[in-house]
Amino acid sequence: VAACPALAGALLMIPIFPVATALHADVPGALREVAALVAIATAGAALAACARLADREAQLRRLDRAAGERAPALT
Repeated sequence: VAACPALAGALLMIPIFPVATALHADVPGALREVAALVAIATAGAALAACARLADREAQLRRLDRAAGERAPALT
């Protein structure tokens, strides 16, 4: 989040748009509830994608460290 606030802001806005659109429209209450469920699902998907990306980066760092430890010294 600190490295790229614009990206963090975009990820936080994704789940807000369906609810904001429904809340400002002249629609039945059931549609508002559906929009809220869509927002929750979207936020969950974005969170899961971020978690997978962070886990992949951690795995790559562990593999890189392990490969560096096994490499013979060039002395």
